[in-house]
Amino acid sequence: EALKEWLHLRRLAFKEDARSFGLENPKGVLLLGIPGCVLGNTKIKIKNNAGDEKEIAIEDLFSMCKAGDVYQIDTPDGWQPILSLIKKPNKECYNLSFANNEDLGCSSDHYVLTNSGWKKSEDIDVQNDIVITRDGPDKVVNKKHLGIRDTFDLEVGHPEHRYYANDIVSHNTGKSM
Repeated sequence: EALKEWLHLRRLAFKEDARSFGLENPKGVLLLGIPGCVLGNTKIKIKNNAGDEKEIAIEDLFSMCKAGDVYQIDTPDGWQPILSLIKKPNKECYNLSFANNEDLGCSSDHYVLTNSGWKKSEDIDVQNDIVITRDGPDKVVNKKHLGIRDTFDLEVGHPEHRYYANDIVSHNTGKSM
């Protein structure tokens, strides 16, 4: 809806009258989306500059980083820097439950690693999909629609852009999807 509103407001810039006025043709429109994210109570493992490691809820990282500290996050690729934090309100969410008794509350467009590659949570097939966790493959046993929730995301400073969220291999901010 925001894109439609912006295009409506700027529609005259795309007309011939704008050229006559001296306005150059627009070069294009950059569409930058930030897909998936997780609920605030999702556990992540972080390490500060002093090397102190701890497991925290992702929403707690937001207040810690406001204090100016720099953190790394535990990923399948080792400890990686956290480049940015993003709070995203009003996202459609699901809760995925796994055979190992873990679960992951996340937005419908949050990507998790499965036996067949990256999949959005809304596309997870409870009958067939296996997710990849810190401890190896695990069966999805339930997917429950949660409705609209506030969510949190971060950007991992590694080409794979993945991290452990409640020990589930998750993708961040859509940077390479």
